[in-house]
Amino acid sequence: MVADIAISVLLDTPFAFSGDNLDQAYDPTSDLGRDIGIRLGTYGATRLKHEIVSVISLMRASIESVDEGPNAFRKVVNPGSGNPAKTPFYAVAMAYFDLCVRQRKSPADHQRIMGALTNLNERLHVAAGQIRSEPRQQNINTVKGLIQDFFEDREPPALNHGAGVAIDFENALRRSRVETAAFECKQGLLRLDGARRQRQWLAGSHC
Repeated sequence: MVADIAISVLLDTPFAFSGDNLDQAYDPTSDLGRDIGIRLGTYGATRLKHEIVSVISLMRASIESVDEGPNAFRKVVNPGSGNPAKTPFYAVAMAYFDLCVRQRKSPADHQRIMGALTNLNERLHVAAGQIRSEPRQQNINTVKGLIQDFFEDREPPALNHGAGVAIDFENALRRSRVETAAFECKQGLLRLDGARRQRQWLAGSHC
């Protein structure tokens, strides 16, 4: 799913998803693989990662505003189903990407966004195994039409703070048990007075 979204962002059009096309995308000798490699070099891997993680963080904030339990997204977009909600997830993620990254808007009402997505699966083109780019774009347009009124212009945009970086922050905390490029752990610091006693500090972060 992450590869599907990343490729769609780099191609600037919904990826015509199939197992064969995904294999070609990962093959640096194929025309598609070379094209994606060039686009990734221009776009920047760090930028792409930040934008996708931020979009998923914002989606999660919307989902958890109505339900913090397991399968919360599926319960809204396809209630009563036990099947994975791949098609709705992709369409919502790409709609959020367009609104939050390209248009730099911020969710203004998470609960109304989720209300608009109720029974979304019934409105979408759903295909098993492979799906063309055109119906995927129609799915994205459908989602944007449902939720865009609940987004607003805001400075700074949510993409750059708050829920938009929640996942990065949580991951940094999980990695804080050992030193990394983001965390440097100190057992303690000496006081500067004559006693020179050690003062204990928590691990410091310079994320």
